[in-house]
Amino acid sequence: MVHTYLAWQKDSKMKFVFLMWPDYAEDEELEALDKLGCSVYESRMKIPYGSNVIGRYSVLPHYKELETDLSYVGSKLINSFRQHNYIANFEWYDDLVGITPDTWTTNWHLMPEGKYVVKGRTNSRKHQWKQKMFAETKAKAIELAGELLFDGLISTQGIVIRKYEPLVTYDTGINDLPVTNEWRFFVYKNKIISSGYYWSSFPEYESEYFKRLGLKFNNEAPLEAKDLVQEAINRVGDKCNFYVVDVAEKLDGSWTVIELNDGQMSGISMNDPMKLYSGLSQ
Repeated sequence: MVHTYLAWQKDSKMKFVFLMWPDYAEDEELEALDKLGCSVYESRMKIPYGSNVIGRYSVLPHYKELETDLSYVGSKLINSFRQHNYIANFEWYDDLVGITPDTWTTNWHLMPEGKYVVKGRTNSRKHQWKQKMFAETKAKAIELAGELLFDGLISTQGIVIRKYEPLVTYDTGINDLPVTNEWRFFVYKNKIISSGYYWSSFPEYESEYFKRLGLKFNNEAPLEAKDLVQEAINRVGDKCNFYVVDVAEKLDGSWTVIELNDGQMSGISMNDPMKLYSGLSQ
């Protein structure tokens, strides 16, 4: 159940209030927001006048309408509709060419032969990796893209086909989904505010990278991963306020950007929610 911390709003150092739907709120996040004295609302109708709002798991499917509704009470979301679309419409790809896998949104017939990952601009069917995401050949990738055009979640986003990059892999999940050395970084106003191992269902692999290099793990992401995220941040600039950058280690030891997502709709993975939300108060 979502709690409402109205009495604490005036004492909180947080400059945002949170809009969370009861079915999507995560207990560990609510506990962190509680400790920080933040205001959490389950309905846009309760948002106070003049609020800066983080729509945690609650901005879709009608982002523009939510932005408009909040404007009637002088409030606004952390990301404008334009900034949200920069992420959701895959516009970030043009800014990150060279540090993220090559991608085709059209002219699939011009792709070279090879292995590919097929997904929507925002979402994927990663838990159906073998059947709905990974393609061994160009022909299979185009065939899979055609199938996803009939997927109710994916088709409305538009299909992207990305070059498959072999990554350092520790395990495989259902349908051979690779569990890789991948990390999630939350970014606010061009600054990394928290990071954590991406695969929260496989926490035992969080320190594997450090063990391999003979380093001591101290709950910090790999330096090489941070460096790549910082390059991505420099390229994105002010095109989005609050977003995540997912990066992973390739087999040759270099790193690549897997994707960007709106920070409001991104799971925390293994980020510390206290560190994450404290970072938003700075």
